[in-house]
Amino acid sequence: MEHRHVDAPGLAAPVGYTHAVVAGEGRLVHLAGQIATGPDGHVRGTTLAEQLDVAAGNVVLALAAAGGRAADIVAMQIFVTDLAAYRSARRELGRAWQRHFGRHYPATGLFGVTGLVDEAALIELMAVAVVGAGGAGVTDLDHVQVAAPPGCEAEARRFYGGLLGLAEIAKPEPLRDRGGVWFAVGGRALHVGVEDPFTPAAKAHPALRAGDLEALAARLAAAGAVVRWDDALPGVRRCHTEDPWGNRLELVAAGP
Repeated sequence: MEHRHVDAPGLAAPVGYTHAVVAGEGRLVHLAGQIATGPDGHVRGTTLAEQLDVAAGNVVLALAAAGGRAADIVAMQIFVTDLAAYRSARRELGRAWQRHFGRHYPATGLFGVTGLVDEAALIELMAVAVVGAGGAGVTDLDHVQVAAPPGCEAEARRFYGGLLGLAEIAKPEPLRDRGGVWFAVGGRALHVGVEDPFTPAAKAHPALRAGDLEALAARLAAAGAVVRWDDALPGVRRCHTEDPWGNRLELVAAGP
C-alpha cells in the first residue's frame, strides 16, 4: 500500500503541508536533523531560502543512503531561528522546497527556536520516512550472481564457503539440476551459477563487507589468491581479489 495523504475537512486548508499521512507498509527510517552544511562541514547560504535549498538536498542525500526517495517522507519538522523571516520568504522557500521534494508535502510542523547547533544555521529539517511502501519501484536487493564453469561446485564451496566464510544455503529443488551453489551474505544471497561457455567478469563485480578485512586478505593471499589494495575512495579500506575462475570481487572493511 502506498502512502495516503489525508486532509481533514473540519480544519483549515493546508498550504505546503498535509494534515495527516497514512503510511504504507515498509521500513521506518528516522533521519537526523539536517542544516545547510556542505561536504566541508561549513554552513552555506545566508538567507533562509538559500539554506533550505542546501538542507533539503542533505535530507534527500541522507534518505537515498537509506534506500529511500523524497516521496517516502511521511513527516517533517522544520526548525527556524526567525519565524517572521520565514513567513515573509514563503515564495522563495516554496521554490527551494520544490527543487528537492516536488509537490510532495508530508505532515509537517514548523517551530521557532532561539538557535541551532551551528550559529550560522537559520533552518534545520528533521524527517521521518517509510521506505519501500507500494509502488512499482525496486525496494531492496535480493541476491547477486556470479558465473562459473560447469563442475564448479567443489571450488565454489572451498573459496566462498571456506575462504570467505559464507554459509551455504540449499538451492530450491527445481533448480538443483542446473548446478552451482548458493551462499548467504547477511540478509541477502550470493549465487554461483553455471554458465557454458564461461567468461569471467573482469569489471562487473559484487562488493562484500568483511568484519576483519586485514585477516581475510591475509587468508586469501596465503591460499594463493591475488589481493590488490585500493585507496581510491577516501576513508574506505578495501581490496580486490578474484574467485577461482577469475571473477572480480571487491572486499570492503565493515564500518564501525
